[in-house]
Amino acid sequence: MKHLLFFITIVMFSFMALAACGQGTSPDEANEGSEVEETTSEEATESTGEEAEEGTAEGEEATEEETEDTEDVTEESTEESTEESSNEAVQEEETEVDPAADHEDNNESSTEDTVPEEGQEEAVNEEETEAVEEEAVEEEGVTETVSLYFSDDQLMEIYREEHTVDAESESELPLAALRSWVQGPEHENLVSLLDENTEVQSVITENGVAIVSFNSAFLESNLGSGGEMAVISQITAIMKQFGYNQTKIHINGEEQETLFGHLDGSEPFSHEGEEYSTIN
Repeated sequence: MKHLLFFITIVMFSFMALAACGQGTSPDEANEGSEVEETTSEEATESTGEEAEEGTAEGEEATEEETEDTEDVTEESTEESTEESSNEAVQEEETEVDPAADHEDNNESSTEDTVPEEGQEEAVNEEETEAVEEEAVEEEGVTETVSLYFSDDQLMEIYREEHTVDAESESELPLAALRSWVQGPEHENLVSLLDENTEVQSVITENGVAIVSFNSAFLESNLGSGGEMAVISQITAIMKQFGYNQTKIHINGEEQETLFGHLDGSEPFSHEGEEYSTIN
């Protein structure tokens, strides 16, 4: 019995030893395992630390970049705000410019622009004066003493007679003088050779030649050969005093082949330069 119990005890211890061997490890292996575990833990800790440090560094860099971006944006906003404030201040200053000073500047600039040189100023003044005088003359009209020419009652001589005529302007003086001539002389010993219904229609200038237009009654004047030339001489002498060396005669505004049936009406007549005396 004792031997059986002993055997059973030994068997139990053996099983327990085997169980211990199967479940446990040797102290060295346990130490090695502990060391491996410690090393692994340290590496993991170091790796975690490095990763944490890298993450922290990256986070710091990202934070710094965000901070720099924020500072740049803030600076740009500040600069823009400063520029806007400066522009507003400049605009306010321009708006608040002294009106009197601005008016003076405008006057100075306009004066500088409008003040011509001395020669130009004198020319402008002369032109303005002439224009004003011409306008005044046209408005008031012109009264002038002119020389008219008539034959004596014997048709022997031509005499000069002074007449005062009125015209709207100086350019109208030749027409006014001829119309006064058609009305006849004032002296009792002088006569008009024209038909009483003769009228002067117009006086125009063409290429320096005076063109005088009469109505058809002019051709009905009862003239002899001497009377025809006397009438032409009187007309050209009247026009000569207004600067016309040649005068052409039209009837109703149209050129005539002949005048009085004897004279060439297609060519102008020239004054021969004879001076006529005044009758006593």
